[in-house]
Amino acid sequence: MELLTRLMADPEVSAMLNSQQLVLQHSLPLGCYLLKPVQRILKYQLLLQVFVVITNTAFSARLKTWLHVKYKKS
Repeated sequence: MELLTRLMADPEVSAMLNSQQLVLQHSLPLGCYLLKPVQRILKYQLLLQVFVVITNTAFSARLKTWLHVKYKKS
């Protein structure tokens, strides 16, 4: 949750996530999904990897680096 809070402080990231929320017609912000039951934790890495694939921004480069460090994968 701390990482999401820091990322949402970045105007580029915040705008991208908000626009995707509108496109997908999700009524709840991303933070609400991250507060759901523990079984969803395993899906977070996959969600973040999708963000890296669908975006081509400085944010996706930082996220890819973080994923590599956190999960020791490329």
